[in-house]
Amino acid sequence: MQPFEVQRRAAAFYSRFARKVMSTPANEWATEAYAWDHDGGIWLSPIEQNLWSDIRTADLVMYPQWPVAGFFVDFGNPVARVAIECDGKAYHDAARDVPRQKAIEAKGWTVYRFPGWMCNQQEVIEHEDPFGRIKREESECLTRIRSIGRHHRIARGTQAPRNGPMHIEHGLSSMVEDIIGSWK
Repeated sequence: MQPFEVQRRAAAFYSRFARKVMSTPANEWATEAYAWDHDGGIWLSPIEQNLWSDIRTADLVMYPQWPVAGFFVDFGNPVARVAIECDGKAYHDAARDVPRQKAIEAKGWTVYRFPGWMCNQQEVIEHEDPFGRIKREESECLTRIRSIGRHHRIARGTQAPRNGPMHIEHGLSSMVEDIIGSWK
């Protein structure tokens, strides 16, 4: 699927429930959590699919391919204004990413970048200790995702950050502008 088609589908999908997303607490889903898997038509790269699995395991409320500042972040929570980006070799370009990230941050977002190798880690890593015992450890990727969820209170079951009606309306108008801008 071509990048423009991916973006067009994401923008069309999210435009259907933008108001609901912006009026739902940051730590709760505004729509069925797997909606884009079956009717959203949102395509994820292999490393994004791996990271998406970790985000689900950590129970974070993040929306794939969310529109911000005329771009699409890999995963975003528009209420908390938090984005996670996967920097894989196939699509990552440091020269393009700097102005893109600055534009997103100028909209009040916090952006976390994950290198491709981290996105590809298994959620749980098993290894043998010097005594022959199998040890299970959470991957660095999953640990970092959980930390982001706690810090921004976007993991389900955490206390949601407070957002007043003014913030929601401002966020909604900004998001609608981003969706419309992404179609151009």
